Amino acid sequence: TVADPGATRGWMTTNALGNPVVLHQTSPQGLALAVCSDLSCSAVTIRTITDQKVVAHAMAIGVDGRIFVAFADHAQLSIRLFRCADLACTSGATINEAPAQMTSNPQPFTEIDIAIPRDGRPVLVWQHQANQDLEWARCTTPACNAFDRLQLDTEAAGFHAALAIGKDGLPFIVHGDEVRGMRMVKCLSAACSDRSAHILNGPMRAYSVSMGWDGLPLVAYEAGSGAGGGHALGVVKFANPYASPFFSRQG
Repeated sequence: TVADPGATRGWMTTNALGNPVVLHQTSPQGLALAVCSDLSCSAVTIRTITDQKVVAHAMAIGVDGRIFVAFADHAQLSIRLFRCADLACTSGATINEAPAQMTSNPQPFTEIDIAIPRDGRPVLVWQHQANQDLEWARCTTPACNAFDRLQLDTEAAGFHAALAIGKDGLPFIVHGDEVRGMRMVKCLSAACSDRSAHILNGPMRAYSVSMGWDGLPLVAYEAGSGAGGGHALGVVKFANPYASPFFSRQG
């Protein structure tokens, strides 16, 4: 099925009805959801999120089954959050319409990710491009009509930020670059006001994080030490939920 000609940077999941949903950038710019009507995707509905230029985006399924989409609005220089009105996303709305509601100092933002903890209150992480720091927002309610914000790391941070929820219900975040290596932040409280941090040195970037069946973090990354000086795929398996110690392998 050709859902949206000209679309790029697709990211797929299944909604609470079991049907495929693809978040993608539209041509020439903008962001939309392609929502399949059934498991075989015999029909597709395109739900436009924004027609403005988007530089980063991510999505997650809320505890009520509705889709949340986080995106960096380049035109408004802000982080925004879209929420579907129902399971099939027949409609929806951008929650934080005020450009600076989530970001007190509007600037270009990149590397955004979103996850939903057990309490149903979405958590977001992103890089503030101008300051090069790692920022965090936690919705005060599942409807996400207000946010609490933190800076988690302020020293050339936030590159390739990725987020997952641990078995304990608390966020686990990875970020970093080829020069400074991988940095891990494990929230020790729901608000992440208490947290632990670790660094894994080495030329690493482009992270993806997930929780294994045992509840321990797994991080995939691109390493700059492959055969012939090229890049290679690496995986880090942590021995406990707090990111230390770890076992790393490249291939």
